[in-house]
Amino acid sequence: MLNTLGRVGAAAVIGVGLVIPGTDSPVAPPLEAAQFQLTATVLAMGGLGYETVGPELMRRVLAGRFANEENLVGLPWPGELAPFNGTLTLNESVAVGLETLDTAIRDTPGEKIVVGASGSTLAVNEVMRRLANDPNGPDADEISFVVLGDADRGVFKQLRGLTLPVFDYTVPGVPVTKYDVTVVAGEYDGMGDWPDRSWNLLAVLNALAGTGLLQQIIDESIVEQYRLEDWGSVHYDAMFANLDQVPEENITTTVNRKGGTTTTYLIPTADLPLLRPLKNLGVQQNVIDGLEKVLRPIIDSAYIRNDAVRNTPPSVGTAVRPGARTGTATTRAVQPPAAAKSVPVAAAATATAGPAGTRAIRAPSSRSGPR
Repeated sequence: MLNTLGRVGAAAVIGVGLVIPGTDSPVAPPLEAAQFQLTATVLAMGGLGYETVGPELMRRVLAGRFANEENLVGLPWPGELAPFNGTLTLNESVAVGLETLDTAIRDTPGEKIVVGASGSTLAVNEVMRRLANDPNGPDADEISFVVLGDADRGVFKQLRGLTLPVFDYTVPGVPVTKYDVTVVAGEYDGMGDWPDRSWNLLAVLNALAGTGLLQQIIDESIVEQYRLEDWGSVHYDAMFANLDQVPEENITTTVNRKGGTTTTYLIPTADLPLLRPLKNLGVQQNVIDGLEKVLRPIIDSAYIRNDAVRNTPPSVGTAVRPGARTGTATTRAVQPPAAAKSVPVAAAATATAGPAGTRAIRAPSSRSGPR
């Protein structure tokens, strides 16, 4: 039992290591080229279980926002999570990633966009914190940050200030800086979009299913027999979403006391990840739709953002997604995200294997689940 819980805990932090057995090439959705250019240098770091990101994959993320960019720099980091993965603890991996990022930022001239995907978002948050307290740090118009599937803003958000001994990691608060930050999270991704009311067990299970990690802790023969890869991974899919297609009500903008603007994109998920395997178990689609109609309101009630829908009628300043199945509503941003330096960009993990002795994690199915 303890071993199983440990595997679940490790999975909840590892994120998605995209390794396909028998291949060494990244797997990504088809490229949709973006028709604009960036002048900044992109400094990108991958997640736990993989050490580098490459230009080819960086050009594919977020629907090709890097397609025409030449200054793409992948930064290595350990990506380990001892005792589950490698020899370095999470805290030690983050510390190495922090120094790598800090050096790259200071050695790279001109405008820079620093990108962290999954596990390395913790290192990106730390470098933001360091620069915020450095009087010689870059000016606000010289650097911006992007985090994808950030655990500090997701699964760890209710544990701030606590030390997690098994990971040797003390959960910090979200850094407050003068720099602009773009946050991208998939709806129902347990890594970046953990339920606010974690006592809602259905929401917790659905969030775990959304990470794509349950496939990693269930016996592989069962996964193959019942095609549980069809759970997919909201965590993974969000890295390739087209931010231009995100509904306005899923975009929020806040400005902190130091003047930094944080723009958050919640990528809609059309179905409940928890129900995705049912179709391959022979359950009829009309039955699945009926279950979703019953379960979705219960699951959505675990997220504070949905309180306005349940408790107040639509009014000025509140936007309800037309025809949405989720019922999600958020307060509309007062101002749209900046269009130049802080154009949302991102990078995801390469499909290279992790450190020696680590488990190769299966990539999620390209299917997003039953519709």
